[in-house]
Amino acid sequence: MKKRKIVAGSLALLTALSLMTTVSAEQAKKHSKAYNDTVKTLKKIDHIYSNSDGSVGGVFKLVDGQSVRVAGVDEDGEVLVYYTNDKKKTLHIMDKTKVESYASRLEDSKHE
Repeated sequence: MKKRKIVAGSLALLTALSLMTTVSAEQAKKHSKAYNDTVKTLKKIDHIYSNSDGSVGGVFKLVDGQSVRVAGVDEDGEVLVYYTNDKKKTLHIMDKTKVESYASRLEDSKHE
């Protein structure tokens, strides 16, 4: 019974966060510089895309082979993610510097 509550709570949290991060094109203009910079950086990563509602989504692989799904971006430019192999779908925060360094390493590897 406890596992169901935890999973249901995690799914409810993800749903709430996806609603919070869903924005129209007009709303996107009002976002912070950190948000816009992070979204711009995320879009450089393969398999990351803009949804029709203006939010960002997609899945990318980390160096260790784990797949990460983007759940949203907050106004501080931190990326809300969960690991796809995590059955509980526990939400994690990936700060913007990690996203920037990951995207930078990808760019460097493409030029080699």
